[in-house]
Amino acid sequence: MARKRMIDPSFWTDEKVGEIEPRARLLFMGLISQSDDDGRLSGHPALIRSHIFPYDYDIMVDDVAKWIDQLDHKQMIRKYEVGSQKFILINNFKKHQTINRPQPSKLPAPLNDSGVSDHGTFTDDSLNDHAQKKLKEGNLKEEEDKVKEGNSPPPVDLESIKTFLHNLVNQSKIGKYNLFDLEEIYSYIGVVDVEVIEAAIKKGAGKESIRYAINTLKGLITEGVTKKEHLFPKPEVGQAPNNVSSFSRSRGKPNIPIVTDSPSQTVTAEELEELRILARKLDGRPTGTE
Repeated sequence: MARKRMIDPSFWTDEKVGEIEPRARLLFMGLISQSDDDGRLSGHPALIRSHIFPYDYDIMVDDVAKWIDQLDHKQMIRKYEVGSQKFILINNFKKHQTINRPQPSKLPAPLNDSGVSDHGTFTDDSLNDHAQKKLKEGNLKEEEDKVKEGNSPPPVDLESIKTFLHNLVNQSKIGKYNLFDLEEIYSYIGVVDVEVIEAAIKKGAGKESIRYAINTLKGLITEGVTKKEHLFPKPEVGQAPNNVSSFSRSRGKPNIPIVTDSPSQTVTAEELEELRILARKLDGRPTGTE
């Protein structure tokens, strides 16, 4: 969680800092402000760009990735991955920050060459070891389940996703937007599921500016909504199916209409029978049998 941080006056005269680009120095200060109380934060360049340079349309995701590499090369930060997710650790973070009532990090610590959690100066090692083990086990089980159930989604190329999102912006009758706005939205592809981006754009339908949709997307990510499952949780027994995004339907999913907000979402007997018939078709059973 981002909190107020301190910058040591010696930062500006440090020779190592003087060897990196000025905007890379600004990025480093931004990383400090965005990190949690253990000096860790998400390391995806697109997400970092949206948090630190939201109004600098001339700064691209590739620029941020390049500056992150510079900081990593100078050992000011440490890039690492756990469970295919990118993270950043700010070196010597606790040496320069005085934190009242520090909160335990929710992000995994970096792994050393032996695949073991490398906590350096961090405390509560056993807790982090357990968290990383669970993370690995969870990712492995998820992949195994996909193979067993044949649920691996068909590949979708990047340009197809961009075209889908661009068309969605037009269909949503959003007033003002430009190429830089679209590029900012595209930068979240791979950071979150496309369905999450789609939900944010639909939320901004009819607004004067696309900034409403972009800020909605940032808010969803801050709340931890990064997967389509977070938007469409499985319904309880007897309940109607939740909303299915148009992007999911375009990939061969059941063509169930999107349910709009209403005081009641009661399913009629006719609608329930239609859903049963659809389920039988998808299950490969004759539609005349239970």
